[in-house]
Amino acid sequence: MKFEKTTWLDSVDSTNTYLRAMLEADPSIPSGTVIAAKEQTAGRGQFGRTWLATPGQNLTFSFLLKTEVDLAWVPSLPMAIALAVSETLSAFGVNAQVKWPNDVLVGNRKICGILVDNIYSKNQIVLISGIGLNVNMPEEEAEKIDRPATSILIETGVTQQVEVVLDALLKRLPSWIGRWSEGGFPEIKKDWIACAAGLGHRAIVRQRLRKLEGILEDFGENGELILKEENGQRRMVWTGDLETNGSVA
Repeated sequence: MKFEKTTWLDSVDSTNTYLRAMLEADPSIPSGTVIAAKEQTAGRGQFGRTWLATPGQNLTFSFLLKTEVDLAWVPSLPMAIALAVSETLSAFGVNAQVKWPNDVLVGNRKICGILVDNIYSKNQIVLISGIGLNVNMPEEEAEKIDRPATSILIETGVTQQVEVVLDALLKRLPSWIGRWSEGGFPEIKKDWIACAAGLGHRAIVRQRLRKLEGILEDFGENGELILKEENGQRRMVWTGDLETNGSVA
């Protein structure tokens, strides 16, 4: 895929919501459209959690992807994006892990979250992907968050220009999304396994109405988590909050 020139907004409720409104107003806007915000006041994460951005501190942006991939591949798109984020963080001196289904961690602390909204049309799949990456969040602000969090600044002691981080990520995303578009999760599974947090360890997956427990054994054909339960049964899990060794996605 090819990205269009980034549109920067001073402040917005949610870049995903803004981009969706753009698409509703003009369905012909191109795949690769990018909307980034200096401040995000009502960003969304998994299960409706908030993801806010203080002006100039963190990177929040969304991009549009129009594709004709197999519908079953869509749940693994955030995993391809997470791998691109991990690779980008490495370039800034941060050693990160990917965590199912849509996060990037450093140790047990979250540095990036990804949310993909699906909009299905008659002839193609239309996806809006939102990424929130902590760039210059200081330690004192990270400590106020209800879940362990970190940033590039916390990990390296170096302040980065948010625009520079975005450019670095946009250079890497096409390769990972291209591989995913060619073969779904199997095309990126080896790379995912190489840096996946919690693999082989005891895990808890919290869903809205139940809690699943077992060993995080593997990932399936379309990116689903495979949990080996105490009775030996292998359960396929598609959504939920994953906890391993005390860390929470």
